Amino acid sequence: MTHYKTDYAIIHAEILAGSQPHTIHEGGILVAQGKIQEIFPDSQQAAAKARQQGLEIIDAGGAWLGPGLIDMHIHGCGGRDTGEQDLQ
Repeated sequence: MTHYKTDYAIIHAEILAGSQPHTIHEGGILVAQGKIQEIFPDSQQAAAKARQQGLEIIDAGGAWLGPGLIDMHIHGCGGRDTGEQDLQ
């Protein structure tokens, strides 16, 4: 079983935030228990709060981040369909 970290911060990201009228450049987010807790318009603010809480800080290096968005368009591989019951 894969275990994912649930508490961390992502900084230096181009954030597509539905709550903002535009893209947040060089922003950051804080995630706690696997849920977005806060979106910051400035990476330094996010990093400072993450350090206060002892969170791991992940540097996105300018990558795009779409909090809450998921990719529903997927395909199988090797000629398989993702709807097949037995993918072995």
